[in-house]
Amino acid sequence: QIALYLNDHPEFFNQYPELLARIQSIALEDMPLKPVKTLNIADRILKRAQADTANMKNQLVSFMEISQANEKIQENLFAIDRIIMYNLNFSQMIGQLREEIIKRFKIPGVQIILMDGDEHLMERCLKERLDKNSIEGLQFIDTDTVSSWFGDDLKPVLRAEMEAGSETCGATPELNIQSEALIPIILHGNLVGAIALGSEDPRHFHQG
Repeated sequence: QIALYLNDHPEFFNQYPELLARIQSIALEDMPLKPVKTLNIADRILKRAQADTANMKNQLVSFMEISQANEKIQENLFAIDRIIMYNLNFSQMIGQLREEIIKRFKIPGVQIILMDGDEHLMERCLKERLDKNSIEGLQFIDTDTVSSWFGDDLKPVLRAEMEAGSETCGATPELNIQSEALIPIILHGNLVGAIALGSEDPRHFHQG
């Protein structure tokens, strides 16, 4: 490649005329590399720059699409957040929360799960009050089970290709839940429940 470059750019030898003379004195048949039809360095740089420009354009388009999608997600999350913050009726809030997530994110399985245990006074009182009038999409599950989903780090858990279905969205048997996201509900640093999102797409939710 160096020999080819020097062959196409004799101006390199402006400061080395003796070297140029020695090279030019070599007969073509004695050349260790035969001249080939190939792009010189300048042409290669230009071609690479054109390829980089096209690649950059594609990346920019992809970035804009991601940015617009994220803006839409933020709008949806803001609307859902507003429902939670300004709704004083718990039953209505649960219903509207499920309805908005299903409508805005096209996620059919939505369950709000609260931990059922003696140490969770608020949840226990709420369960006692709702025993006769259960709310669709609200479940009370024992503390050990909910804790086992997350471990110690209390981060969202994503499960994909669930052939056996979902235990959290089992309350909606008409749905064939194949993947799910479990999002911890944390109050004052303590786990008090989870939001379970279930999809019929096996790869809608997956680790990573």
